[in-house]
Amino acid sequence: MPETPAVVLAEDLRQLESAYEGWHLALEQIWQQEREGPLDLPTFSRARWLEYQCTENLKRQEQLRPQLEQARTREAVRSAQQQHDALVPTVRAQAEAVVDALAVLTEALANLREGFGAQVDGLVPFRDGRGMQAIDVADGPTYVTQFVQLLFPGDFRAKELVDLLMINPVTVGRAQEALQSSARLQPFPERVITRYLEGMPA
Repeated sequence: MPETPAVVLAEDLRQLESAYEGWHLALEQIWQQEREGPLDLPTFSRARWLEYQCTENLKRQEQLRPQLEQARTREAVRSAQQQHDALVPTVRAQAEAVVDALAVLTEALANLREGFGAQVDGLVPFRDGRGMQAIDVADGPTYVTQFVQLLFPGDFRAKELVDLLMINPVTVGRAQEALQSSARLQPFPERVITRYLEGMPA
């Protein structure tokens, strides 16, 4: 059976509330007459009819309010699902940009490592009288790490960042697997939405 939209339920509730207000106002007028003296039979009958209508109206309102709340929640969940799915192409492009940026960064770090190494290669062979390296220079990877540590002073993760990208660079295969496996790069699972909606209190 198709689910009633929230806007329809809200209009039904508005009409019930409006009808209740009219009936209750009429009933209050009859109660005022009753305080002034006995009611004639038609007025008494109308009072009983109005009391019945108000009672039934309130019952229907109480039934409708949770239905309206559920419909609003259901529509909000579906709207959030649609928003998620509509953004998949944009977010995927952003994820691909991250992969590209990591590839560029990895290549840039490798080039910097080679550049630092080339700078000091000619200084390494010089030895002192004891046969030890006479000029205090290190290798290219050490200088890359030092440079990145200067970018993030006092943060021990700078070395980990260099090691991660230099020792375990992103491969095309891993990039493709990540793009295929990330939950946010796929439509939101319908089973999760259905399970949530079915678990809403009745």
